[in-house]
Amino acid sequence: MDKNVIKKLFIIGLLLCSASVFAKGSMVPVDGKWKIKYGDDPIWSSIEFKHLDASWKNCELPGYIPVEKGQAFWLKCRVKIPSEFIGKKVYF
Repeated sequence: MDKNVIKKLFIIGLLLCSASVFAKGSMVPVDGKWKIKYGDDPIWSSIEFKHLDASWKNCELPGYIPVEKGQAFWLKCRVKIPSEFIGKKVYF
């Protein structure tokens, strides 16, 4: 695996761990139906989850995501924000 990919995955893991350490109040697991698409196109950020086409494959997290050297991917899922979080800061 490419050193840059390993560094990026390590940093993401570190950020996720530190977020849980500094989180205040309730935490809600982000699980459910994730979708994955390999590549990198900024337009994908504006596509609503319900409008994803068949090129977005199902993905279960936590889990293993196979990637080739230097390959980018996008993940999307629908997240329901509990009513007790309305008007509060929410972190992902």
